[in-house]
Amino acid sequence: MPDQKERIVREVASEEERQQWRQAVADAEAEAPELIERHRIWQAEAAAEQILSGQLRRAIIASGIDYATLAERTGLTSTDVAAFMCGHATLDSNAFGRLTAALNLQLMPVS
Repeated sequence: MPDQKERIVREVASEEERQQWRQAVADAEAEAPELIERHRIWQAEAAAEQILSGQLRRAIIASGIDYATLAERTGLTSTDVAAFMCGHATLDSNAFGRLTAALNLQLMPVS
């Protein structure tokens, strides 16, 4: 039984468009493992940073909270969270504060 997306595509697309859609889905599925691995590597490198951003990334990873839930709790988008987690984007101080609050974290002086 075809899934709902395929059924919708079948109802409104020509045979050529359906074939293009199938090829695009196959290409995306083939590329997914590489993209997932690349994201994992970027995230690990960014989390290893010995600065405050790296500490926040490690706290996010340790929390086990997924990006969508964290975004919902902070008013960020999951894309913003993902970009920060990979080190591809920085956060302004307000976003940083909302993330720390969502994780129930606080800054403490180092003695």
